Amino acid sequence: MSTPLPFSIVIVEDDPWYGQLLQYHLSLNPDYQVTLYTSGQELLRNLHRLPDVVTLDFGLPDIEGRELLRRIREQQPELPVIIISAQSKIATAVELLRLGASDYLVKDEYTKDLLWNAVLKIRETSRLRQQVQQLQTQLQEKYDFQRLLKGHS
Repeated sequence: MSTPLPFSIVIVEDDPWYGQLLQYHLSLNPDYQVTLYTSGQELLRNLHRLPDVVTLDFGLPDIEGRELLRRIREQQPELPVIIISAQSKIATAVELLRLGASDYLVKDEYTKDLLWNAVLKIRETSRLRQQVQQLQTQLQEKYDFQRLLKGHS
C-alpha cells in the first residue's frame, strides 16, 4: 500500500510573523505540508503546484483580496480558499463567500484554532469527494463489464 501524499496548504500572508505563526500551527499536523507566500503574485506564480487549500490574507499590499480570489477561481475553480482578514464586516464576508471563498475568518486570538478546524473540514470534504469518485468509477467499470458480458452471451 502506498503512502498517501501530504495535504498541501498554502498560506498567503504579508505579515511575516503572523504567517509563520499560522504555518507553525498547521505544521503541527505531520500530514500537512505548509508553504508560506508573502504576496498574491507569489501565489499566482506557484498556483500550478495545485495545493489542496489556500489561506489568503484579504489585505495584501500587492493585490486586493477580491481580485486575487477571482484570479484563483479562474485558474483553479475547485480550489478551497479560506480568507483571513482583519475586517469583521459581515457584508465583506458574505460577498467573498458568494465569490467562492470556502470560509472567512477574522484575525483575532482564535484564528489559528478556527483555521485548524476549517482545514480539517476541507480535508474531510476532499477525502469524501475522492471516495465518491472512486466508487463512481468502480460502478461504471462494473456496469460496463456486465454489459460487455451480456453482449457476448
